[in-house]
Amino acid sequence: QASEVRPRPADVVERLVHEALTPLPQETAILSHPNTTIAFDPKGVPWYNRYRDILRESLCFVEQSMIECPALALIVVASTDVDPLAAFEELSTHQNHMPEAYQTGQYDASEVSRIYLLIHDPHEGKDVD
Repeated sequence: QASEVRPRPADVVERLVHEALTPLPQETAILSHPNTTIAFDPKGVPWYNRYRDILRESLCFVEQSMIECPALALIVVASTDVDPLAAFEELSTHQNHMPEAYQTGQYDASEVSRIYLLIHDPHEGKDVD
């Protein structure tokens, strides 16, 4: 079963959009000043920047660097590692070792097939059984 790209849940997006459109205290003070005029300048409209970023994050898209969904994850550990099994466990369970698309929730790492590869270099691992 291939993983699929899913948009964020609607209630989460709605909450984030509400937070983005709610002016921060320092913005409210500036906007309520009678002599303030704001030209359309992205730097002068912070709520718009927050809204745009949240909207972009909520959309379902595929990054250029990861065309479509990855077919599998290759987990590679050297036989010279102090504890190769622990290294495999660390690499396969912690998403901080995965590409950014997994860390942000764009892809579900639990649905990607994994191949575990133990590499042994006989010149470096002479004492490894």
